[in-house]
Amino acid sequence: MILKDFLSLSNPEEYDFKKESPWKDVIREVDPLTRFIKYKSHKERFDCDSSDGSCSLTNEIYDKLCGWHFTTANKRCISSLDEMFGKIMWGCDTMNSFWTTYNKAEAIYTYAKEKDITLIYSDVDDNPYIQEFAYLTHSIGNFTLIPHLVRFREDKGQGYFQSRGIKCYYQDYWDRSLQLLKKEINFGEKTFSKYISTFYHDEYVNANNEIIPLFEGHFDRPLPGPQTEEELNKYLENVICRIRSRGKTMVAILMKHNP
Repeated sequence: MILKDFLSLSNPEEYDFKKESPWKDVIREVDPLTRFIKYKSHKERFDCDSSDGSCSLTNEIYDKLCGWHFTTANKRCISSLDEMFGKIMWGCDTMNSFWTTYNKAEAIYTYAKEKDITLIYSDVDDNPYIQEFAYLTHSIGNFTLIPHLVRFREDKGQGYFQSRGIKCYYQDYWDRSLQLLKKEINFGEKTFSKYISTFYHDEYVNANNEIIPLFEGHFDRPLPGPQTEEELNKYLENVICRIRSRGKTMVAILMKHNP
């Protein structure tokens, strides 16, 4: 699909980019969770967020919104991003990881059943928030660009891109990932504010540019992620709301560029 066809969809902000994959079993699957699992099962390389440049539609969207394209990702070319942020190298990423959340949800439900804790939903797959997140996780509102080779752990030679997914404080939760960007990398208030506005992350911060936790208490614990079904549902509710809202904003901007 090309950008023009994408924007002609009735609700492009809800489009599942897994349909851009080369695998017919993924494209034809109608159940969101099953589609995600099938997508993950393929060994051939294809990333909906185009972290490896494999999704041409995502590449076109980055190009239109940010003046950035995968073919120039590792070149010191002059672009609007260079003018705003200096000579920073950028990479693509999915902001809120479904797989991380799904694994966490399975652990929550397993523990609750073992301890005979009352649950709202009988099983993780019966949770409608899980189904909706599986549907939206690879939509435009959950894709972004991040600094690719900004070093924050010199001892281990890791940049921001490599560090988001490690099993420590951040682990692919976008609220805590923004903390990494702001505090550990030390972007600075002015540059951080510019990053938020440039990549349409306004709903992740308040009026004072402080990062909003995706559920209460998320910043107060050593390990990330929800620990109860109540926290899980609140996290999913907030993430889904932000993905939809941000996606609509990005589509509206694209429509102005491509009336």
